[in-house]
Amino acid sequence: MFGKVLGAATGALIGFFLGGPGWAIALGAIGAGAGHLLFDRSEIPKSEVPPSRDDLLGEEPPPQPKKRPAMPEPPRRRLPKAQATQEEALLTSALCPLLIGVARADSDVTQSEIRVIREFFEHDLAFSEAGMETVRVALKDALAHPLKDFAEHVKSIRAQVKPGHRLAVVNACYEVALVDGDLKKTEQDALKEIVAHFNLSDEQLREITRLQIGDGARYYVVLGLDERATDDELRGAYRKLATEYHPDRAATLTPLEAESMTERFRAINEAWQELKKLRGL
Repeated sequence: MFGKVLGAATGALIGFFLGGPGWAIALGAIGAGAGHLLFDRSEIPKSEVPPSRDDLLGEEPPPQPKKRPAMPEPPRRRLPKAQATQEEALLTSALCPLLIGVARADSDVTQSEIRVIREFFEHDLAFSEAGMETVRVALKDALAHPLKDFAEHVKSIRAQVKPGHRLAVVNACYEVALVDGDLKKTEQDALKEIVAHFNLSDEQLREITRLQIGDGARYYVVLGLDERATDDELRGAYRKLATEYHPDRAATLTPLEAESMTERFRAINEAWQELKKLRGL
């Protein structure tokens, strides 16, 4: 409305000066229309603006997503390592020094003996991966700190080694002792110590020995004995037969008899050597 009044007044004033009252009325009307167009229509009340589609639907325009600052990645949590079972830990501390002691009985410990020991824990006792790690650490410690008293250690671990495991342990000790070939006297003594303190019978020991190196039955027959013979009886039988069938005594015999005596002497020596291995003599 203000635009219309201002335009009419301005037009009338210009018309009056230009041509008098008639011009004032004409130019006043023109000024009123121009003022209305220029000023009044630009001030349309907000309520008269046509509603948008969002207004009609009662919806607000979707907000623009705000750009969130990048969050630092949370630190990765390390999963705790699996632990060896209590039984694995007890068997490891008991048996690693024992088996290393057997390996040391004849000479320095070899890699082949360590391999046999690890396979015993992994396959025979079915240790877990965590259990095998305790074995590795215990073997390293046993190599660095040899047993001062082998027999005392065997006695101290008897309660930790269940009866169901004892035969397997003795069998593993035999395998360690035999890795480098013949069963030495020192190794045989260590095995006897274990058998005695594990409360295994002589028959159980003979059975394990048969499994590992045979029963020697045919060799006892060659010497005229059986497996119940003592070590002294075995030595005496060998010396007697070796003297009786020595090749030096074949000089007066026929070639066929000499050949037979030589073959007999060879069999006697073979039996003696094999039975020495069997008994650790």
